[in-house]
Amino acid sequence: MMIKNKQKIEGLTLIEVLITILVIAIGMLGMAALQMKTLTSTQESYARSQAVAWLNDASSRIMANREFFADDPGSFYTGQKASGEINQWCEVGATPYEEKNTCTSGSCSGEQLAQADIDAICMSMSSSGIQGAQAGITCNDRDIGDGDACSAGSKLTLYAAWPQIERADSGDQLVTTARCQEVLPPGTDLDLGYSCAIVEIIP
Repeated sequence: MMIKNKQKIEGLTLIEVLITILVIAIGMLGMAALQMKTLTSTQESYARSQAVAWLNDASSRIMANREFFADDPGSFYTGQKASGEINQWCEVGATPYEEKNTCTSGSCSGEQLAQADIDAICMSMSSSGIQGAQAGITCNDRDIGDGDACSAGSKLTLYAAWPQIERADSGDQLVTTARCQEVLPPGTDLDLGYSCAIVEIIP
C-alpha cells in the first residue's frame, strides 16, 4: 500500500515539474518577444529622431540659400524634376557617400552652395548607419506655365525615409504596410515598408 502511495506521489511530482517547466518556457518566450519589440521600437525612435534632425538642417540650409532661388528657383535642389516628382538626393548603402561639391574658396556659386547643402545632409545620413535611409525633395510648382522647374514661391517638400524592420523568429523582414503614401507621391518605391518624416517650406 505504501509503495502505491509513493508511486502516486512521485507521479504527481513529475507532472508538477513538467507543468512548471512549461510555464517557465512560455514566460521566456514572452520575454524574448518583448525584447524584440523593444529593440524594434528603439531603432524606430532613433531613425525618426535622426530624420527630424536631417530635415531641420536641410530646411535651414535651403532658407539660408534663398538668393539662389531668385536666379534659379530651386532647380538644382529639385533636379529639374516635374512638379510633384521626387528628386532623391542620396540613399544609405554599403558605399559611404562622397562629397560632390568642389568649391573650396569663400566665393561659391549658389549651385555649389546647394550641392554643399545636399552633401552635408547625405554625409550625415551615411554616418548614421541606418541602412536604406534616404532623403530628397519634391517641388509643387505654383506656376507650371512659366518654364521654371520650380517657380519662386513654390512649396518644397523635403523628406527623409527609412525601411521598417519587423523582427520575427524567421528573421528580420520588411514591414509591408504603407506608411509613406499620404506624404509622398504614389507609385514610388517608398509606398511599402518605409516610414517617413517631411518638412514643407516656401523659400
